[in-house]
Amino acid sequence: MKRFSVVSTVMVLLVAGSAFAKTLMLEGKLDSAIAMRQQMEFSVDQGSVQSFTFRFALPADFQNKSVNQNVNALSTRFDPQPTTSTVEKDRFGNQFQKVVWNNISNNIRINLSYTANIHSELSAMESRTPFPIGKVAGGDAVYLKSTEMVQSESPEISELAQRLTSGSKNEYEAVTAITNHVADAIKYTFNPPKYDALYTLQTKSGNCQNFAHLNIALLRSVGIPARIVGGITLKDSWKVPIDARSSIVQSMGQGGHAWMEIYFPDLGWLSYDPQQSRQFTSSRHIKQTHGLDSRDINDTWRGAPYLPRYSELIEGSFKSDDIQLKVKNSGKDPRPYIISNLVATRTSAVSGGQEPNDDAIPSIEDQEKEKTAKRKADRDRVAREQAEQERLKKERLKAEQLVKQKTEEERKALERSQRERAAKERAEAERQAQLRATEEREARERVERERLAREKVESERIAKSKTEAEKRARDKAEKERVAKLRAEHLAAETARIKTLKIKKPAQGTQLVFGNMEFPNLVNGYSVQGDTGTRILDKETSEYVTSQYIFAQAFNLKDALDLDKVSLAMRKFGGDGTVYLDLVKDEGGKPNILAGMRSDLVSLEKISRKPGYYWVDFSFPHDDQSRLKPGKYWIVLRYSGEAIMNWFYIPGKPYSDSDDTRSTAKGFQWEDILNFDFVFKVAGKAI
Repeated sequence: MKRFSVVSTVMVLLVAGSAFAKTLMLEGKLDSAIAMRQQMEFSVDQGSVQSFTFRFALPADFQNKSVNQNVNALSTRFDPQPTTSTVEKDRFGNQFQKVVWNNISNNIRINLSYTANIHSELSAMESRTPFPIGKVAGGDAVYLKSTEMVQSESPEISELAQRLTSGSKNEYEAVTAITNHVADAIKYTFNPPKYDALYTLQTKSGNCQNFAHLNIALLRSVGIPARIVGGITLKDSWKVPIDARSSIVQSMGQGGHAWMEIYFPDLGWLSYDPQQSRQFTSSRHIKQTHGLDSRDINDTWRGAPYLPRYSELIEGSFKSDDIQLKVKNSGKDPRPYIISNLVATRTSAVSGGQEPNDDAIPSIEDQEKEKTAKRKADRDRVAREQAEQERLKKERLKAEQLVKQKTEEERKALERSQRERAAKERAEAERQAQLRATEEREARERVERERLAREKVESERIAKSKTEAEKRARDKAEKERVAKLRAEHLAAETARIKTLKIKKPAQGTQLVFGNMEFPNLVNGYSVQGDTGTRILDKETSEYVTSQYIFAQAFNLKDALDLDKVSLAMRKFGGDGTVYLDLVKDEGGKPNILAGMRSDLVSLEKISRKPGYYWVDFSFPHDDQSRLKPGKYWIVLRYSGEAIMNWFYIPGKPYSDSDDTRSTAKGFQWEDILNFDFVFKVAGKAI
C-alpha cells in the first residue's frame, strides 16, 4: 500500500470555496506587441502538381470602441517562388493573398511574418438602443442575411431566439440572453462533421465555428446584425485577479479561431468571443477577416491532379505585454466564466422604428427655465403699470394748476376743449371697445382651438399609452405563461423522476466515467472535391510539468473501488516519472493532506508519438482505494525533467466553473482555469 503524507510547521489556511459570479465585469487594459510567424506547408509527395492555387487571409488593421489592432512589418516569403502572386480585397474589405504555382514537384512553403500591436481597453460603456432595434441602415444590414451556415430564418432558430429575448427591453439584454444560453447549452467538441447553426442547435455540440454560427443565427433572427470573425489565438494565458489571493486564468489553444462581432447602432461593431469575452477580445486574439459565415473567412486551395497535404506552424513572441485589470462588478450567468466590461443601458421610451413625440412632457430643467422667464415677465409688467400711473398722476396735478391759473374764458375754452376731447374719447372708447370685443372673440376662438388641439394630443397620448400598456400586459402574460409551462414541466419531470427506482450499480460492476471525449489529432483542414479549406480549430492542451501544479475535480455518485485514473496526454520528451495524487475536496479546493498516491509511471514507458492518447495511472487496492460518494481532485505530479501536455476542452462541459485549478505555491490553489481537463476514472462498484 502506498500512501503519502505531509509534515510541515507552516500553518495551512483553509479557505472557503469560491462563490464568484460567472460574468466578471472588468476595468483596465491589455496592451501587447507580438512578433508573429506563420509557416504554411503543402506536401507534394504523390508526383508533380500541374497547377496549385492558394488563397490565404492577411492580418487586418481595425479599431472599435474596445479593441485597436495595428499590423506592421508584414512580410511574405515563398519557396519555391510562385508563378503569380496578388493581393485581393473582397466585398467585406478583407485582404487575401492569392498565389499560383504551375508544375510543382517539391513541397510548397509560405512564411508570413509581422508584428501585431493590440490594445484592448475595458472601460464603462452606455447603450441606449432599445429592443427590437428597428430598421438597420446602410451596409450593416447585410449582416442580417440568412445563409446556408447561419440559418436565421429556420423555425427552430426563430422560436428559440424569440423565447430567449421575450423579456428584453434593450439590445444589450437581448444579446446577453442569447450569448449566455449558447455558452451554457453547447459543448465544445473537436472535428465536428458540420459547422452550421442548425447542426449545432440540434446536437448541442461543435467547435468555435459552431459556437459563432449559432450565436449569429439567433441574433440575426431577432433583427440584430452579427458577423463571424476569423483569426488566430495565442496560447499565452492571462490572469484576472478576483481578490488578493485568487485569479481566473484565461487560456486558449494556439492556432486558427473563430469569434464574432455584434452591431449596436449607438456603439458600432463590438468584439465577442462566445467562449471567453464580451464587448472586447483579448490581446491574444489577432483578427484577419470577417463575413457572413465561415465560408467568407477561411483559407482555401485548389490543385490538380491531386491536393497536397496541408500543415501549419504558428509562433508568437511577445515583445511587450502590459496587463492591468481589476474586477468592478459581476453577474451570475453563464456557467463558465465570461469576461466583460461594464455596460450601462438606458432604454428610450420610443420603440424601435417610431419617431419621438414632439409634445412630450418637458424636463424639470426646462420647466424651471419657463418659471423663471414667467416671473421676470410679471416683474416687467408691474414696473410698466407703476410708471404709467405715476405719469397720469403728474398730468392731473398739472391740469389742476392750469385750471386755477386760467381766466373764465380760458375755463370756457377749456370746457369746450374738454367737451370736444370727451367726444373724441367716447368715439375712441367705442372704437377700442369694438376692437377689444373682436380681440376677445378671436382670443376665445384661439383658446378653443388650442383646447381642442390639447384634447386631441392628450387623447392620442392616452391611446398610445393604452396600446403600450396592453403590449406590456401581453408580454408579461406570455412570460408568465412560458414560466408556468416551464414550472409545470419541471414539476412533472420531478414527479416522474421520483417514481423511478434509482438502481445502484450491482457490486462488482465495472464503472468508467469522466470527461472522456478528445481527438487523437485535431484536423487542420477539410477536403471537398478538388478544394481544400482551412478549419479554424486548434489543439488545446496545457504544459503540466512546469512550475505549476494542476488539478481537476470530479464528483463520485456511488461508492467505488478505484482501479485507475487515465489522462489524455502527450509526451514531448524528457525523463523521470509522472504520477497522481487523488485527494478529497475541502472548501472547493484540493485537500493535499487527505488522499492517496498512484503508482509511478516512467516516461520511458510512454510512447512519444503524434497526437494525444490515454496515459493510465493505477492505484493500489487497499482501504483508501475504496472511495465514498463525494467530490475528489486529480492532482498531477512529476519528477525529473518530464515534458508532457494534458489535453483540455474549452469551457466547462463537465465540471463546475471553479473545478479546474492550478497553484505555484503548493497548497493555495489560487488560479481558477477556464476549461476542463480530459480524464476518466475506472473501478468497480462497491
